[in-house]
Amino acid sequence: MRLNIFSSDRVLYQNGFSSVIFPSTTGEISVLQNHAPLITPLRQGKIRVKTEKQKEVSFEIERGILEVNPKEVNVLVTLKSF
Repeated sequence: MRLNIFSSDRVLYQNGFSSVIFPSTTGEISVLQNHAPLITPLRQGKIRVKTEKQKEVSFEIERGILEVNPKEVNVLVTLKSF
């Protein structure tokens, strides 16, 4: 399964993953391989990705939208500005 994370001006991540934790508006959502399809808004927080090689990568976001479908996970985000 492939994870695609995009901001308005660039691709932040495009690769496989073993798990991802998203900050949804109703709490954290953990997405694993073969997750049920869903679409949900994301709130300010951190997206935490565990790659297929068990490396951890994270992104601080202001908000976004998450789509999970049978072949890939797509995320469009606004990055947190410091």
